[in-house]
Amino acid sequence: MPSSAGLSIDSVSPPAGGGAKDVSVIRFVQRPGDLVFVPSSWGHFVRNLTPCLSINHNWCNRHNALRMTRLLVSEVEYLHMSLADVRDLLEDQNRATGGYEPHLEWLLHNASSWNVSSWTALLLHAVADRRSETEQAGDVLASAVACLEVLSRIPSNSHIARRALLSLVPE
Repeated sequence: MPSSAGLSIDSVSPPAGGGAKDVSVIRFVQRPGDLVFVPSSWGHFVRNLTPCLSINHNWCNRHNALRMTRLLVSEVEYLHMSLADVRDLLEDQNRATGGYEPHLEWLLHNASSWNVSSWTALLLHAVADRRSETEQAGDVLASAVACLEVLSRIPSNSHIARRALLSLVPE
């Protein structure tokens, strides 16, 4: 069944070995110059038939922002657990720069290219960017508030999210 993009879909069948009953598999051949969009949370598998270059971009939007926030929280919790035995040492060594929390932000950023500060700034930017678009403004604001509420409950750096939440409350 050819698609409008020229992709050839070989077959649509349920996944091998069971799985969810309402899940389908879509098989197709992507030709040079074709673009494939895989929506958030869609599992996928790629088999390259020839040597090729693949460029991927993971999108962040209001539909997956809470999931991404929970991922960040799990990274913070993992770092807390990993650093528990040296936290006092880090606090003492980094006292001049604010102690443990800025060091944690630095570690998060270096490990995964994001941290509580950068994620909070992105959420606030999204809200500010959509304020003039009344159709999406409420959805974006609700998504940002939900994410910031989750962030405000983490054991450290929660003050960043709490301050951001307060900035979204109308005076």
